[in-house]
Amino acid sequence: MSNEQRLNDLFSQAKQLPSAYSFEEVSVQFVKSAGIKTGPKRNLLSIKNILIMLAITSIVATTLLLTTSSKESHSEDQKPISVTTENPNAPIELPSEASKKITADYDKTPFHSIATLVDNASNHVAETSGEKLEEEGYRLPFPYTQAKVADDEYQFPKLTEEEIAANHKQKKAMLKALEKFDKKQYAYIPSGTFEYDSKSVSVQAFYMQKTEVSNLEYRTFLFDLLIQDRKEEFLKAKPDQTQWFVYFQSKPYEEYYFSHPAYDDYPVVNVSKEGAEMYCKWLSDELNKFVDDKKKKNYNDVRLPHREEWIKAASNEGKQWPYPWDGPYVRNSEGLYQANFTGEASDDSLSFTTSYDILAPVKSYWPNALGMYNMSGNAAEMVYDSEDNSSVGTAGGSWKSDAVGIQFTAPDPYKGKVSPMPTIGFRVVMTYLKVN
Repeated sequence: MSNEQRLNDLFSQAKQLPSAYSFEEVSVQFVKSAGIKTGPKRNLLSIKNILIMLAITSIVATTLLLTTSSKESHSEDQKPISVTTENPNAPIELPSEASKKITADYDKTPFHSIATLVDNASNHVAETSGEKLEEEGYRLPFPYTQAKVADDEYQFPKLTEEEIAANHKQKKAMLKALEKFDKKQYAYIPSGTFEYDSKSVSVQAFYMQKTEVSNLEYRTFLFDLLIQDRKEEFLKAKPDQTQWFVYFQSKPYEEYYFSHPAYDDYPVVNVSKEGAEMYCKWLSDELNKFVDDKKKKNYNDVRLPHREEWIKAASNEGKQWPYPWDGPYVRNSEGLYQANFTGEASDDSLSFTTSYDILAPVKSYWPNALGMYNMSGNAAEMVYDSEDNSSVGTAGGSWKSDAVGIQFTAPDPYKGKVSPMPTIGFRVVMTYLKVN
């Protein structure tokens, strides 16, 4: 018998023999040899592990969902803010933190819309008794509108001791910055010659305020006139806030734009040529009182800029045309608008402006190479068009101008305009004489 045949017979016999161990007994030994725990403990741990895995899976899924939602929300935040002038009394959309970054320096500044201010004031009045309002001395911070009593006599604001102290402090800060020509607020424009209007123009060196004069600065001037009991000058210089309604039928702007502290850092508008010149004279006179006698002869008067001076500062001494930034486009490389103006009619994503409100803060968007803000758009700025300062116009265009209207070479729509308008503001200049 061969070996192969013998093995086959042995296997056949083995198959017919009864099993020495059951499957259950063998399986227990196998599990023990593999180091796997059995019995109730094993089942409990398995359930626990399953629950842990489910919890981890849930956390991961929730995180992915939130991340996706955040990205979608951020994408929505990047859309330009849309505001229209068709209904100036309509609620104004509040921008998100992301959309605020269209401006250079004001992405950290809290925003207050006219609509929000109106709602807050209305709710306060509605919820407060007349006696309580009287105790609070409830009024707008600076009630120019509706500020006449029954006999048609103007009702001047009555400043509290705290308001007077705060005004003195603000005036001192303004004078100190002017005395030292603080680089944060004033830019030095060197003398030189540049090409403008097809001719060579020479301009002497001067200092120019980097921003448009703000509501806070102008209000400091007006309050100081009241403190000095110069009421007639006050009446001549105060902004005519009714122009908001005359031009745009906007009562909220008329009531709040200049009055509410939320708009302190926005450009003052609705000021006449006379009012702007009075502000300049006040600033010159107060500086003369502020500085040492030895320094007084170094300063000339604060004034409005001549058009050539304004153009020299805006164009970086004639190096940037037709806007205060490089290139002929109103958007930067990231697709963001570089000024506050009406936008482009063909752009469906932007129906009016990319600013926070109709106007943007005085230090917003991006400064030019000399540190000047809003030289195109925002508020059209008063300039002199004659050497004797008798003729006035504006430069730079406003928030109501189109892309062509904010160019330096654009025709001046306000040439000869001396009365207040919601689109016109100003900034100041001064020449400094270094006397040994």
